[in-house]
Amino acid sequence: VVVMKKGRVAAEGTPAEVITGETVTSVFSVPTRIVPDPVTGTPLLVPANRPGATCAPVSLVPERHDQPSDVSPPSPAPMTEEES
Repeated sequence: VVVMKKGRVAAEGTPAEVITGETVTSVFSVPTRIVPDPVTGTPLLVPANRPGATCAPVSLVPERHDQPSDVSPPSPAPMTEEES
């Protein structure tokens, strides 16, 4: 992975080496931190709190995808005469 800033290479290497909170903050001027995604475990970029930022609190509890759902997927639309 290569990250560019103002036409120059700012960082290069593996995703784990390059996609860091420090690199993202430096290149994009967005304070961030990296946390493990609660569902997949892959790295997830999260905007860091900034003084004066106003955001509503967000639940960090992941949805459970390992439990059967009570909701059935939608049925396909019936075929028209032209499609059959």
